[in-house]
Amino acid sequence: MARLIAATCPKCGAGVRLDPKNQFVTCSYCGVSSFVETPKRPATAEIRQAARPIIHVERVPRSPFGCLSLLISLVVLIGLGGAFSGQLLGNLSLLGGRVLGVSSGKPFVLPISLPSAVSGLASPRVEEDLFKDPELVKRRFEERLGKPLLAKEVVLYPTYALVEAQDPKNKQHLDRYWYRNGVVDEPEPLQVSSSDRDKLDKLVFPLDLISFDKLASVIEGALKEIPIEQGKVSHVILTRDMFSKQQPVVRVYVSGPRDGGGYIEYDGSGKRRRVVH
Repeated sequence: MARLIAATCPKCGAGVRLDPKNQFVTCSYCGVSSFVETPKRPATAEIRQAARPIIHVERVPRSPFGCLSLLISLVVLIGLGGAFSGQLLGNLSLLGGRVLGVSSGKPFVLPISLPSAVSGLASPRVEEDLFKDPELVKRRFEERLGKPLLAKEVVLYPTYALVEAQDPKNKQHLDRYWYRNGVVDEPEPLQVSSSDRDKLDKLVFPLDLISFDKLASVIEGALKEIPIEQGKVSHVILTRDMFSKQQPVVRVYVSGPRDGGGYIEYDGSGKRRRVVH
């Protein structure tokens, strides 16, 4: 059985329930079909060129049957490895980073060191709350791309973010960058239509027009503006206002398990413009 999750229609703000495995979902209120974007299924250039609404899904629920098969596989591996590991541990023991072995009836020690690729697996993940420190995202992208950073869209999630930014070395190029675990990934080239390529400067906005120092309080305050049961901020979209010249807007989306929620739109300085719920 499909596991549905609550989301918000980006067109009218009505609540929708969708299956993340499906690429599209149709709003029962306004009838608009939106593309369902997940970390493993980003929106294609064709979707964006068609100006189709996009619903960002941060996490895709796991199937309980998938977890069961994984558990069975682990049990089998443990069983097969038990005999081997028992024999190995009979001859070897780990003492302070040294291996004790037996050769011709005499014990000997060998120093060991893990390869860098293996030791790197044990390094802790970078835990960041981007809703509490959204300025971190701006700093990381500016360190990578320089200032001023001209973006078409920025999407913030609690632990990762993405930005579609103009290539500072080629003003007709647009790339998508992902930020997660403290690292900005390599750019993904985005297709830009010939008509948009010549006017790309009018489709982007400088990140300096967003008051990132106020963004954390804006995100926190959104839960009071849309008081729904067990409501949480799912994501935040920074994009250019369609009706003004390069002036950006901030849309904070709130949803809950029993309510599709809505969003609050602010201007770049953090002043509320409208509530869609």
